[in-house]
Amino acid sequence: MRRLFKSSTAVALAAAFAVGLAAIVPSLVRAADMTLDDAAVEITLLKRVVAEQDKRITALEQAVSAMRGGTVEAGYSRNPNAIKTGEASGAPWKASGNWDKIKQGMSESQVTAILGKPTKRDEVGNYKTLFYEGDVVGSGVVSGNVKFSDNQVYFGGVSKPVF
Repeated sequence: MRRLFKSSTAVALAAAFAVGLAAIVPSLVRAADMTLDDAAVEITLLKRVVAEQDKRITALEQAVSAMRGGTVEAGYSRNPNAIKTGEASGAPWKASGNWDKIKQGMSESQVTAILGKPTKRDEVGNYKTLFYEGDVVGSGVVSGNVKFSDNQVYFGGVSKPVF
């Protein structure tokens, strides 16, 4: 008689696959049988979960802010009505056009004069990276960074956010 599997590992993998497939198929069948009413109920439940999580996140942010002495990092906003251009919100890095002004050879002070204070900074030896990250209306959470060597933006050192 010929052996179907060459090792016990192959048998174990085939068994695991079969068990996984058996677990997935019923959920696929249920998904196919889901009615519009079922979907509406599911959406309502998910909205409640998201609202509860949003409350928890807000409470945690307030607690962290209080532990930091009431300061909140610049550039972060959970306000859905935040201004997309960035200048009026005090976060000029959120304006797409400002990233086009950053050029190779610029100093850190020149970059921060255009983009504003970074939300995070990383420095190792002569290399430095300024990170800009936060909520932008219509785009969600976006991020970009500017990399320096010897206090100058180097070639290819600008990663613009995708707005």
